[in-house]
Amino acid sequence: MITRRGVGLVISAVAIFFLASVTRVGWLHLADAVFWAMIVIGAALPWLTVPGIRAGRRIATGRSGDAVAPLVGDEIDVEVDVTNGGMFPRFLVTASYESSLSGGKKQRQRVFFTHLPGGSTTTGTNTVTCDIRGRHEFGSLTVESAAPFGLFRRRRHVSAPFEVLVYPKWYPMAHVGLLEAPRGETEGRRISRTGSEVMASRRYGAGDPMRDIHWKNTARTGRLMVKEYDAGADDGVVIAFDASSPVGEGVETTLEYAVSIAASASRALVRNNLEVAIAAGGPPGPATSDWGRIMELLALVEPGPLRTLGNAIAAAPGNARVLAIVSADDRVSIKALASLALRGGSVSAVVLGGFAEGHDAFAALASLRATGVATIECHLGGLEDCIREIESGNASHADANRRRWPAPRSDVDAIGRAA
Repeated sequence: MITRRGVGLVISAVAIFFLASVTRVGWLHLADAVFWAMIVIGAALPWLTVPGIRAGRRIATGRSGDAVAPLVGDEIDVEVDVTNGGMFPRFLVTASYESSLSGGKKQRQRVFFTHLPGGSTTTGTNTVTCDIRGRHEFGSLTVESAAPFGLFRRRRHVSAPFEVLVYPKWYPMAHVGLLEAPRGETEGRRISRTGSEVMASRRYGAGDPMRDIHWKNTARTGRLMVKEYDAGADDGVVIAFDASSPVGEGVETTLEYAVSIAASASRALVRNNLEVAIAAGGPPGPATSDWGRIMELLALVEPGPLRTLGNAIAAAPGNARVLAIVSADDRVSIKALASLALRGGSVSAVVLGGFAEGHDAFAALASLRATGVATIECHLGGLEDCIREIESGNASHADANRRRWPAPRSDVDAIGRAA
């Protein structure tokens, strides 16, 4: 295949040939001969260089010991092995492929080899940054040569395309303190607003049914108290978030923050022998302790108009233990979370705020906390601080410059078995 430079040189050689024929100037004939010699050599060498070359690729993530890789933000080394199957050396060979890892748009990546000794393999490396989670294709690997003048190019596909799955970034957590509920006499069992066996009592809150008032503790404390029940064994968590209308730009969106929080929390839960079900804007999937499978699901989450948190919450069992990540302006989902809490679900929530102008979390935090939902705020740029709060379960560990709102008071008095 002729290049633009080759086309220009051929046109120049033809023009000089006719000019030399008309003027019969000797140096024009000499220049014309040099141009045609360059054209012949430039056309022949690429056709002699490319045949007999084989190539392959492999990826080095630079991570060891992690269950999944690469993650968003990682730099991966793409190692290209080029084998010269002939006896004679080859020069100035380029191996190239297309990748959408950096920036989400397909870009051609190139590895240049100046010298390929005969009968040997040479390795070259280029580094690619994983900017966006999800499945990305590495296009066909192509070797080409345009040596020595770049007038003609010969190209050959030597390796098929393949896909790379980029996982969401996660942060280490020892446990998910935001989910920890007061314990009754039986270790490992949770307290709920519904059930048959009373385990504790707490101060009355808006929306609590009158039939659950604990009159004995009300008389003893002088405050209106309601019963809390044994919710059964603490063996699973639903992590739910909205995937319908992300707020923000690039990777700094509510959806990407929710996915990272879900990835971090699920790892801590699995390491503490709990099963996790992911509800990404739909009914919760099967509960699993396979963190690699959870990360694969999170890596492939894509926004869609029907993928609302409200849909996920509506399908959750009434006594579910839920960690929800909700956008501050998602009033429908906030109402769904409050309703689930009032139905007896054990609900904790992370409210995402500050991702756009007027994207304030105050109203959402107040609404959720009024129904007894354990809630913290995650603001734009504060993901790592949020992860630490989720781990500790104490919002007072937040950045001092952040606006914090006190949770409604909840006095929980363990009373053992109810008479």
